[in-house]
Amino acid sequence: MNIGRWCSGLLLTAALFLAPGTLHAQVGHVIEGAGVINRSMEGAATGNPIDMCGALYWNVAGLTQVKHSMFCMGTEFFMPSVNMSSSGPGWGPNGNQDSDMTHSIIPTIGFTYKPKDSLWTFGVGMQSIAGFGVEYERVKPGNPNPIFYPQGSGGFGGVKSSYGLGQMVAGAAYKMTPHLSLGIAPVLAFSRLEVDPFPGTRPNASGYPDVDKETAYGVGLEVGALYRFNPTWSVGVSHRSEVDFSSFDFTGTYPDGASRDFSFDLNLPSISSVGVGYVATDLGLTINLDLRYLDYSHTQGFEEDAEFGPNGAVKGFGWDSVWQIALGTQYKLSKCLTLRAGYSWNTCPIDSDTIFYNIQAPAIIQHHAAIGFSYQVTERLMLNVAYAHGFRNHVEGQHPGIPGSKVEADMSTDSLMLGIGLLF
Repeated sequence: MNIGRWCSGLLLTAALFLAPGTLHAQVGHVIEGAGVINRSMEGAATGNPIDMCGALYWNVAGLTQVKHSMFCMGTEFFMPSVNMSSSGPGWGPNGNQDSDMTHSIIPTIGFTYKPKDSLWTFGVGMQSIAGFGVEYERVKPGNPNPIFYPQGSGGFGGVKSSYGLGQMVAGAAYKMTPHLSLGIAPVLAFSRLEVDPFPGTRPNASGYPDVDKETAYGVGLEVGALYRFNPTWSVGVSHRSEVDFSSFDFTGTYPDGASRDFSFDLNLPSISSVGVGYVATDLGLTINLDLRYLDYSHTQGFEEDAEFGPNGAVKGFGWDSVWQIALGTQYKLSKCLTLRAGYSWNTCPIDSDTIFYNIQAPAIIQHHAAIGFSYQVTERLMLNVAYAHGFRNHVEGQHPGIPGSKVEADMSTDSLMLGIGLLF
């Protein structure tokens, strides 16, 4: 096999992730997993990664469990349903509006190389991993929803947000003993952000400015350990550092045509995970359980209070840190067919005090479920299919300057995933 040719192809494919598409909120704004197999397990992989995409995403030490060099590719068709309603005395009658942003495409690609008779395993992955996005038209006369009234009339006008974050991970894992594996993976990340109007800078007399989509680049590091007590039980831990991004440098255009330059910083939070894996080979059964912590409350851009500053700019998202628990199961029904299912729950980073400030990023879903299967088409080719659902949730708050007002976000998601795996 020509390793150089495969690596060159993967690096060229990374161009897809230089302009990551818009995702939507899942665990905060981070998607639960990477790749069709890991997503069908609801991301449960830290203590027992069963595929290379899940290992590169949640515990790089798990690459040592890969038995062959392998290439994988998958696409997720992500379909959110987002609604925003508002009302209030002196503000306007009750109205609600659906976001016009209806779908996103989320790619994942990866390659692992396992040298013959070596204790090392290497992996490269490109993954779209986080984001948010909505699109609401400005309310027109006779169509009440006061939060989208024109600026200067008590609302924000038409609201649009688009944020996507992709990463390239280059991991190496080493089998220290027959039981213990350690791994490390530098992370190079790319993100693009557009928010119209942009409330994170000072308004002028005509309101807040619109901005063009801008790109930022970040770096981070993932480390992990995996200990297999015996063929049945294993445990794993991993930590991904906060990904420190360059600033988004915007030129904002106000409703009256004036413009000004400003910067905004938005990092990816550090993520700590611990997991347990159980494998009953004679039954063809695998069960994984993960516990995760996403530290939004100490991450630039998210940690700042959700409130208006003295100059009228919103200081930040004001998100709370998030705990997540994920359970994934796999059952080998036959030599060719493997079934999977998963469930996860997480705390919500947004509450009634901060929902008004997060119209553009309604990260409120807490319950998720997934099902999927793999079919071994040939000895070397595997077909992977999965479906995931984020159960509808809503959070209600109020406009901070209008007592008795109501602002409510309502959201659910659906995803269909297709992918292939090739063994070498």
